[in-house]
Amino acid sequence: MKIVAVIENIDNEYGGPANSLPNFLYGMRAEVGVNSIIYSTIHSDCEKNEFIDRFSIPWVRCQLAGPIKVKYSRELRDKLSSEVSDGDILFSNNLWNYPAYLAAKLAKRKNIPHIASIRGTLYPWSLAQGKYRKKIAWHAFQKSALQKADLIHVTCIDEYRAVRDLGITSPIAVVPHGINYEDYQNLPSTTDSVKHLELKCEKKYILFMSRLHEKKGLDLLLNVWPDLVKHNPEWCLLIVGPDYSNYIERINHLAVEHGIGDNLKTLGMLTGYDKECVLSVSEFFVLPSYTENFGVVIGEALAAGLPTITTTGTPWSEINSYNCGNFISLSKENLKEALNDMMALDSVCLGEMSNNAKSLIKENYSWSAQAVKFKQAIEFVLKGKPAPNVVYTSDEMPPEVDIIK
Repeated sequence: MKIVAVIENIDNEYGGPANSLPNFLYGMRAEVGVNSIIYSTIHSDCEKNEFIDRFSIPWVRCQLAGPIKVKYSRELRDKLSSEVSDGDILFSNNLWNYPAYLAAKLAKRKNIPHIASIRGTLYPWSLAQGKYRKKIAWHAFQKSALQKADLIHVTCIDEYRAVRDLGITSPIAVVPHGINYEDYQNLPSTTDSVKHLELKCEKKYILFMSRLHEKKGLDLLLNVWPDLVKHNPEWCLLIVGPDYSNYIERINHLAVEHGIGDNLKTLGMLTGYDKECVLSVSEFFVLPSYTENFGVVIGEALAAGLPTITTTGTPWSEINSYNCGNFISLSKENLKEALNDMMALDSVCLGEMSNNAKSLIKENYSWSAQAVKFKQAIEFVLKGKPAPNVVYTSDEMPPEVDIIK
């Protein structure tokens, strides 16, 4: 048995899936002995994925043809058609585009199992973005593909509900992503990190790290920051991530307009040692997303010991129960208050929250545990055998509170 993962893009800059998919597949290989291969389309000549390289996962990249949003690739079609065989499982990731369509079509033609990972694409906020294109895709192929899928993979209960609310009755596996906890326990010293990133040692740093996109609540964050920094001039907001929406130009204009160039900095996309350094220098983390099906970067920040402010649009309510940040309903007022409260905390309180953040990840989010759950889901696909606390086929929510642990 082999998992054939299909995804439109898996470059480091692609966001959560670039992290979660290779780690997920490595966990399957290491914990339950299931091998895999990844097929994606090529978006640039310099694409890299640090986790694919680290875990030596086979990666086949195929040339695009036609409109970029469609993600059509004749090469992908030809390679999958010739290379996928009996005993394989097609594992499509994301919706709306040609790779998702192709995976469903090939699974039907070759009579092999198809697992579809939703990856946050069916939340109301996400459906409202490019809604006309998505409506066309939904009626043309996407609804049918999901309804005929042998299994749908979601990472939290809210995503489960989003699928069911659209009338999809296929079996659903609720299996969250994991976090490589140990990767974040030996960060560089703060002094070395400040020097490496060419920051100022007298400043205190708040970290936003994600794609620079409206979905991440960046507009609201930038809206409240100039007023906050007037009363907290010792703080600097670090904006880290790839720019998909011309945000860096807007951020630079905002810094000049309000005279806060020392309090607002963009660092671009960071990986490896650079990423370790920015985690090391930061006092806490903020990601005011409108919606996240998991939010891998939130888990990474918590594993690094950063108290975290995020929203009810993410599945991280445990932040409040573990006392390691603030889990808020998204609004300008709530975000401003949460930031102000966190900046007012002394080092002792922040230190306690830091330890709690690490405990949350260590106790609940290992990749090995998620791999075992996903293997149960695969057994359901192959044998029709129910996997307790993982797979649900009815519209009724399961009574177990801990099914997404």
